[in-house]
Formats: sequence, C-alpha cells, structure tokens
Amino acid sequence: MLAGGLALGTTAHASLTFTFDYSTNTAGVGFDHAVTGAARRAALETAGTRFSTMFGTFFSNSANIVLTATSTFDPGGPGLASAGTGISYVPGFGGGEAVRAKLVSNGATDVNGASNDGGVNVNWGAAWQLDPDAPVTDLDFDFYTVLFHEFTHALGFLSQIGQDGTDAFGDGTAGGTGFAGTWAKFDQYLTNCAGTSLIDAGTGFTNLAVYTPAITSAVCFESAEAGSVKMYTPGLYAPGSSVSHLDKVNGNETALMKYDLGTGPGGARAYNTDEVNIMTSLGYTRVEANGVPEPGSIALVLAALGGAAFARRRKA
Repeated sequence: MLAGGLALGTTAHASLTFTFDYSTNTAGVGFDHAVTGAARRAALETAGTRFSTMFGTFFSNSANIVLTATSTFDPGGPGLASAGTGISYVPGFGGGEAVRAKLVSNGATDVNGASNDGGVNVNWGAAWQLDPDAPVTDLDFDFYTVLFHEFTHALGFLSQIGQDGTDAFGDGTAGGTGFAGTWAKFDQYLTNCAGTSLIDAGTGFTNLAVYTPAITSAVCFESAEAGSVKMYTPGLYAPGSSVSHLDKVNGNETALMKYDLGTGPGGARAYNTDEVNIMTSLGYTRVEANGVPEPGSIALVLAALGGAAFARRRKA
C-alpha cells in the first residue's frame, strides 16, 4: 500500500492501528538519530496507543491511519510540535479533510487514497519528558500532553481560515479568487460570538465584514452540542494558534486544547466537556450513543495545508 522502503512503526489498540512513516527523516537526525532515535520513535508510538485509549473512552470511531512523522530541532523556537490533516480540494465544510473523513466514516472514506493520511512534526530541541509514567519536572515539557493536543488537531479541531479570510487554497473570499472555500468542518460552527457565522454556508465565502473584526476580538464555536464556546483570538493574529484553540476562560484554563503550555506537571491528557461536545459536533460518535464503550483510534497529521502549533509558554 505504501511505497517501498518506508520505515514504519505501528501501534495497535483493540482493532485499530496507528501507523507512523519515518521514511522522510534525514539519516542520523530526528527520529533516525543514532543515539536517541529509537527512544523518540517509541515515545511517539506510545503516545499514539495511549491517545487511542483516551479517545475511545469518549468516542467509538475507528480506522487505520497512516501518518508521516518528521522532526525539527529548534531549542529557542516557540513551537513544540505541529500537526494537521491532508486536504483535498472539496468546496464546502469538511469534505476534503483526510483524517476526519476517514475516522468519522470508520474507514469507509479515504480522501487521500494511497497517500499517507497526514503527518506530525516534533521539535526535538525542546526539553521533553518521554516517559509517560514519570513525573514531569519544572524544566521539562509533557510529551504526552503535547501529542494528545496535536492528535486532536489532526482529527479536525482546527480551522482552515487564514488571516486574510481565505482557505488553505487561497479561495473563499469574493474579493479574492471568487471560488468557494474548502473549509474544515470546524469552520462551519465559528461565529462572532453574537450568532453570526464567519462563513456564509450558502456561498462558501467568508463573511469578511463579520470575520475581520472578530478574528482579533471574539470568535466562538457555536453548535447544538457545544453551545457557545470562546476560542482564542489575541489582539494580534497568531498563525496556527488564533481560532484553532480554546480561550482560557470559563473552565478552559487547563484544557487540553488551550493554546499554550509551560514546563512542569499538570498538563491535560484527556478531553473536558467542551472538547467532547465540539468533537461530537464534528461528527464523532459518542460512546453513550452506542451504549458500549469502545476504544477509539486517532490520527495525527501534518500537512503544508493546515497545521497548528502548540505554543511554548515560558514560566516567569
């Protein structure tokens, strides 16, 4: 199914598989580092397995997901890791998202075909605690909090709206190309916190008169399941962070999907109520709906089209 010569690692949880493709790593660095590469691969695969267990306590969806795993080394950089999903040109909400479409359909829909569903990138310049059961010191970042956060972006907790209001293909504004946008399902529920959608569902264009003032002041995720949940909208637009994360208000100060993380213990490794409700709105099947808890599977993906970064927060 994959091109010859791929270096693969697979984690399994119940009937689900979570496969990482390391073949694009430069020899001797990143996940292929002569000394630390094996431990890094083991940590990523453990994160995949443990995330599947967590996800499965809330949702019953499953699929076989293949992810490209890549690395950076930036000790002083603000980013800890990033992830996204493969995107295909399908105007409307959610039809082009490879990972979400595959998981929501339990493997029946494969937008990317023979290609990997997406990928994940880890900054090995950060100080990580890679042992999932060891205490996280005040000098280290919790690898599992960060990877769980990024896996969730890959599942679809991620906006495709750019700073100028266009989608990942540069479409979606009548004043631009004039083509309707290819939006994430997530974008369907974004409003100005006063009930007006950021994107016109009828035309597929961004409501720029609504979007422009809202993007640096007040954006909410509004749905029947979630109610109205405030998203992160700093006064200065932050690529990869604005809109795609929860604001730290109304109980979300310690949420998994908040926009930053400091060193030390206490990072979330499970969804809170708002996060479960948002994921339900994105099409995932809650375990309660079936009556029988089942392990879920997850996939993480990086793509040139739509990734989000977990920002590093330095403690004072």
